[in-house]
Amino acid sequence: MGVSSNTHASSTSATKTPKAISQIKKQRTCQIPSNKRMEWWKHGKLTHSEAQIMRDVCRDVQTEPTLLPINEIDYQRKVNTADNARLDISARGLWNSCEKNFFDIRITHPTSQSYSGKSLAEVYQQHEKEKKDKYNQRVIDIEKSSFNPLVFTTTGGWHQNATE
Repeated sequence: MGVSSNTHASSTSATKTPKAISQIKKQRTCQIPSNKRMEWWKHGKLTHSEAQIMRDVCRDVQTEPTLLPINEIDYQRKVNTADNARLDISARGLWNSCEKNFFDIRITHPTSQSYSGKSLAEVYQQHEKEKKDKYNQRVIDIEKSSFNPLVFTTTGGWHQNATE
């Protein structure tokens, strides 16, 4: 994806809340001219942007962290069991001071024909479920952490989990 892994400790992490993250996202999104939105939504740039926002709030933020290896026999077929599996972002201190949280971004085009007949909420839920099926159990069992899929659209929207 072109985004290198790095870490950064924020001295202000104790004073920020998930609600503060939502405000920061809103401010940064509003600064993007509408004719540039499609360019901005490229996955790598979005991952970098989300990581930058998290650095304002969390500590030990990493992009593309590699997950610990697992025994694939222990998991259902849907779970990503690859030894070099990566998620988009990890950070400590979002929900509580010691817990590590993993995030994976999905960008979707909500007006695609494949979603005809589905509400926007159903499209978001479908993508969130797919990400959770693929990573949630592995992150809980092996990483001893929490997993949050972040679902965004090419039209500039995001699922509520991306702001909570």
